[in-house]
Order: sequence, then C-alpha cells, then structure tokens
Amino acid sequence: MLYKNDVKYDLTPAQIKAIETKFGRFPVRAIYPKERVKPSRLKSNRKPDKPAGISFPYRAVRKTATGTEIWRYAEEVIHLDGGKKKYIPQNFKYEGTVVLTKEDVELIWFLLNVCPYTRPMSDKEEDRKNWNGRPPKVQFENLVKEATDEVLIKKDTAEFMAMVYSSSVGLTDQKLKEVAKALFINNVDDITINEVKIQVEKAVMVDRRNGVKKFMKMVNSEAVLTVRANIQRAIDEKLIKYTPNTKEWVWLGDDGKKRELISKLGRGIRPDDAIYDLYIGDEGLKESIQSALKIKEIDRSPAE
Repeated sequence: MLYKNDVKYDLTPAQIKAIETKFGRFPVRAIYPKERVKPSRLKSNRKPDKPAGISFPYRAVRKTATGTEIWRYAEEVIHLDGGKKKYIPQNFKYEGTVVLTKEDVELIWFLLNVCPYTRPMSDKEEDRKNWNGRPPKVQFENLVKEATDEVLIKKDTAEFMAMVYSSSVGLTDQKLKEVAKALFINNVDDITINEVKIQVEKAVMVDRRNGVKKFMKMVNSEAVLTVRANIQRAIDEKLIKYTPNTKEWVWLGDDGKKRELISKLGRGIRPDDAIYDLYIGDEGLKESIQSALKIKEIDRSPAE
C-alpha cells in the first residue's frame, strides 16, 4: 500500500498502465546498477564483485512546487497511542535479486517514481531538487526492451556478415578494401582479401553495440570512406601514429619517433573517432596530412 502524507494513496488506472507499458510484461526483476558492479580483483574469479546486500527506507521526502510530500510504502500499518502509526516493513532489503509481480505494482511505482535510492538524475526540475547525488542502489531489468535491442543487434550483425563474406550479396573486393582502410586496418594492400575480411570483422565487432552501425554509415558515405582512407594512408606511410601509453596522436619524424603532438585524448574517447573528428574539424591538420601524402607520392615517382 502507498501512503502520501500519512493518507492512503491509490494509483490511478493511467499510472498502472504506464508501468505495464514500460515493462511490457510481469514479473520484473530488480538488479544492481552497472555502477555498483565491479570486475573481480581476483584472476581466479570470473564473476564480478557485487555488494553483499543493500537496505534503504520505504520512505521518501519529495520537494515539489507546492511544498513537501512524504511518501511511504507499507504492507501493514499499526495504529499506536496518540494517533501515531508504525509502517511495516520499514526497509527494502536487497541481497542480489528481487522478483516483483503485477500484484507488487504499488511497490514498483514507489521505487520508480519517488524513492531517492532508486531514481537516477534527470533533466526535470523536480528530480534535480530531490536527487541525492549518488547512483541508484537498485534498478529494474527491462527484459522486453533488452530482448528487442538484442534482436536488432543480431539482425544488423547478420546483414554486416553477409556484406563482408557473401559472394552473392557482399561488397566487392575493392569496396571492402576501401572500408578496411577507413577502419584503420594497417597495410590493406599487402594482405589477401580473405585476411581483409577477417580484419574487418574483428575491427567492427570490437564495439558490439555501435560497431555495425558505424560500418553501415561508412559503407554508404563515400566522403567518410575517403577521409578515413587518407588517415590510414598517413598511418601506413608512418607520418602519424597513435601511442596507447600516452593516449596521443603524434606526427612522426624521418626516424619514426615523435616529432610533434597532434592531440592528447580524453578519457573514454576512441582513437579512430578522435583523429577522424580532428581531420574534419581542423583544416590545418587536413592540409598537412594531404600535403605529406603528396610528397610521399612524388618521392616514389622516379622509382616507379
């Protein structure tokens, strides 16, 4: 049962419908958020480290435009002397998994909409006022959405694999090499087409969520292919290089050592995306790379 300012609160049909629409079906499962699950520090333990257990009150104080609301969830209320009430249970106790059915819709609504320990930050003014500054302790697993996302990923992946490997509907060898260069695969012209296909698959599937989408966008855009191919040529010609230890893109000298810094990457930025964005946005870098590539071509001309 829900209580607002000590008065029983009944959910409206619209509020119940919103929960049913959000999850698609019941039961739903409460899980630990990703922020609270860490890789195990023991090499022998493949399972991640999770909190041993979490407990927080079935009580929420909400600041609104019209004042303050006190929300509670309880399965039983004991009336004490002096008009006081004791709500039972007082805490939500979580030890790794809780499965909630449609009969628990009031508890689900409480955890989703007012509980400060399960609500993430959002752009809504009211949420900003009530956010406690910490990541949620518990969140709901949305199996319907996850299944839909998984099916879309598998569908896109199947199309990608056909484009790479199919002899009837796949990309031409020349097109595949262009894409491989755009994916910053080294020395594409010096390896067999079968090796190119394997390298393309590896490069794309590193990012399982977004890799295939980027590949499709690349294939359908000659401009993107050209830019990324120019960058890869500069890498193959040992004009520029990414150094993982320092997270820097650098210009190389004739001795193959760092001559000048191009850019230092921030946390969470992919190296290939960073150099692509720099090439597009920095006209000076773009002209320098193109000029250096032309000089390399001229230097080779007499020998050819």
